[in-house]
Amino acid sequence: DTGTMLAIPGGTFLGNLVRGGLVLLAIAGLLTAFTLVIAAITNLGVAALGGLTMYFAGSATGAMREVAAASDTSTALRRVVSLALDVLPDFDRFTIAARLAASESVGWLMVAQAWGYYGIYTVIFMTVAWVAMRRKEL
Repeated sequence: DTGTMLAIPGGTFLGNLVRGGLVLLAIAGLLTAFTLVIAAITNLGVAALGGLTMYFAGSATGAMREVAAASDTSTALRRVVSLALDVLPDFDRFTIAARLAASESVGWLMVAQAWGYYGIYTVIFMTVAWVAMRRKEL
């Protein structure tokens, strides 16, 4: 309460918008890699449905955490939801739209964190897609 708030220059709005776009591009890369894995294994309709399902499930991790922490949730459901939370990427981890709307800056550190977080999943899915495509060629 007795401290002072210092203004830290965050750059121009266009610069923040570009950095926010790079974070969203990391999310799009992950969804593309996941959909490619499903397309390599099944067909395009299932791939589109799988990509949308992963995005919606990854965007609902807050609700899933509440279900896992609730005392009236059954043990079996709590275990399944906890496992899903460990496996699914959190698409609400980097709140770009909220930061830009609140006139906060999006730094290069956030871009690097997003590419590191989503990049791990992307590399795993691209590797699985490559293996699946190689097996279909043989």
